[in-house]
Amino acid sequence: MVDVLVKVAPKVYGPYVSTNKQGRKQLLVKCLNAIYGTMVASLLYYRKFTRSLKNQGYKMNPYVHCIWNKIVEKKQITIGFHVDDCKVSHQSVRVVNNAIKWLRKDYESIFKDGSGAMVVHQGKVHKYLGMTIDFNTKGIVEVSMVDYVKDIIIAWDKASDEVESDGFKINYRRSSGQPTPAPSNLFTIDEDATKLQEKK
Repeated sequence: MVDVLVKVAPKVYGPYVSTNKQGRKQLLVKCLNAIYGTMVASLLYYRKFTRSLKNQGYKMNPYVHCIWNKIVEKKQITIGFHVDDCKVSHQSVRVVNNAIKWLRKDYESIFKDGSGAMVVHQGKVHKYLGMTIDFNTKGIVEVSMVDYVKDIIIAWDKASDEVESDGFKINYRRSSGQPTPAPSNLFTIDEDATKLQEKK
């Protein structure tokens, strides 16, 4: 990765390349925001966020550790989260807005280019983690993923212009000629295999 970065922008990265004890090139950087996709980053964020929730008086749901509750104005406020995507609910819009103010104060990072602003959606219909959550009917919550599935289909269609005889598109081929990383016998049934007992 270091070689790639230096090749792309030698004047920008070249002066900062060093070598670690094992003799490997390294490029040390200071991040202005969280780096997603690493287990350590997720764990550190979870610890920080749950510590913040505790400090605000929330208690963790004993069954689902990403759901935290507290009582405000004799009613329960709930914060459900997946990394930094939060779903906040309470009977009072003002209580929800106060929670949003706290989250903005502690977690919003506006960068020089103007990015990083926290996005807030309020109302009866929410898009959250690929789900559409609809509260329009009193006493009923409708959850669907139709829009998410449509987005997957659109992305799949854009992935490649090549169509196989079975109608599936592929965006790469391995050296073996297979259309996917899966082995060629993935869907082959071995009739001679030892069968599981029906109970198992």
